[in-house]
Amino acid sequence: MPPREIALIVNPFASRVDEQRLDAVRAALARAGEVRVLSTERARHGTELAAAAVADGATAVVVFSGDGGYNEVLNAVDGLIPLGFVPGGGTSVLPRALGLPRDAVRAAEQIADALVSGRTRRISLGRVNGYRFAFEAGIGFDAAAVRKVDELGRAADGRRPGDLASSARSDR
Repeated sequence: MPPREIALIVNPFASRVDEQRLDAVRAALARAGEVRVLSTERARHGTELAAAAVADGATAVVVFSGDGGYNEVLNAVDGLIPLGFVPGGGTSVLPRALGLPRDAVRAAEQIADALVSGRTRRISLGRVNGYRFAFEAGIGFDAAAVRKVDELGRAADGRRPGDLASSARSDR
């Protein structure tokens, strides 16, 4: 088997992503091939990075992010190369639903093992308004609530405001 080129797309603003974990995740994935780290800088940047990585020859894409980052990447690939989802967000529903450990390094180790052994699996996706998603889509009140939280923006360091800040701002 030729060497695998893994694009590791990272949301550095995700709540459980830091340099130490990133280094450990990168090392775990390196067992399966050469790892190129690509960091997102803004909303929907994961889609751009994944599309460019595949066009540049990546043979696998792994996302170290929260659930939003996973969905961004799903919208950039065609399903022909393996994707991996390392939990980096506060909840990270998708990797948990796929049976991956909550610990980012242990999840990356399992993903690396699957890439080496070729034991990958295909999952079904949903589509709404041309946008693919892996596990959830909201309409009505749910969608309006998410939109309001998104409107709060991010702090100067790129992180989203916490629950307390969201509550305080919504009282205005």
